[in-house]
Amino acid sequence: MYSISNDFSHLSVGDLHASSEPSTTAVLARISVKRDDFTDEDHRPLDAKIMSAFSAFRKLNEEPDLSELLSRITTDKRLTWLKPDEAEELLDREPSIASVLRNGWQAGSFKAVRQLAILWPEVQEQPKRSVVTIEQQDDPSLRVQSLGMSVIYTTLQLCHNVFTATEFSWTREYIGDASVELWNHIKNHYGSNEQVYANYLAIVQSSGMGKSRTVDEMSKRHFVIPMNLREADSTGRFIGDHLSLT
Repeated sequence: MYSISNDFSHLSVGDLHASSEPSTTAVLARISVKRDDFTDEDHRPLDAKIMSAFSAFRKLNEEPDLSELLSRITTDKRLTWLKPDEAEELLDREPSIASVLRNGWQAGSFKAVRQLAILWPEVQEQPKRSVVTIEQQDDPSLRVQSLGMSVIYTTLQLCHNVFTATEFSWTREYIGDASVELWNHIKNHYGSNEQVYANYLAIVQSSGMGKSRTVDEMSKRHFVIPMNLREADSTGRFIGDHLSLT
């Protein structure tokens, strides 16, 4: 299963004992304009929620715990979420971030914090695709003629193979808020109603539409024990957890 540590591994806190010297310049680098998809309309409601959550400190004219503040800011799905202890480690290693946080707290705006490149997940390079001219196509194989060389790709080798596509999709950035809405649905309908036999729900959709990925994304912020109750010798993705059936 994909772990938050994969996202967190590229941060400067990844090796706290490697050096005691902060890397201020690199840490304060801004995310590129191309990747920064936050608009001012996005920042304002996010800032309002954060200021509301820490309103007690504002009333007392006190500064909140910066690690808690940073953790709350990074809960947005576009950023790498830092748990409070991870945020504290990062601030200990890179104190320059604390200044950005304090400025944001005073101004009531954390736009500059969200623009710190160190808080964004790494982007994995997409595999390079070769551009070739298709001169002959036979089913179930595809013959490609390019630069005088003939290459035959069987259907099992094609990128659109369903299994390959499913596995490859896990390496891409998750898009959408289905995982958040799934959790909201669970919270809104879970209860101790005696007339309800069991608390469960079914997620129904065609293959490859993101059912498993949605649950996996939800597990990054909420405790989940995934089990695939499929026979060990059955076909399809993913492989069944047959031991859980015994």
